[in-house]
Amino acid sequence: MVLEIIIGAILIAFGIMTIYFSIGKGVSDPKLMGMLILGLLSAGAGIFVLVKALTLIVILKKIAGLALGAAGLFFVLGFPDIVDYQMEGMGRAGVFIGIVLLVIGAWLLFF
Repeated sequence: MVLEIIIGAILIAFGIMTIYFSIGKGVSDPKLMGMLILGLLSAGAGIFVLVKALTLIVILKKIAGLALGAAGLFFVLGFPDIVDYQMEGMGRAGVFIGIVLLVIGAWLLFF
């Protein structure tokens, strides 16, 4: 499992660096066009190696973790505390709910 992650990361890094240097030099040269294609294939192979072991349940858990974490971060940092249209203590309740959502989202994302 760890070896697959390392191989996938190396392939992706090689592909991205090859694409970056190929585009930086110009794509009019046929050799550089071949290097660009090699970089695309390498990055695609690295992504395939990393993703092939994932199941749908794992992917859905990570997406739910990202969504709950983002909502929790919004509640913690950006929840409005304006007393014109809400009761005075609702800001604290929003921050509390945000912390709960942030912890649940981090748990789903990392474990």
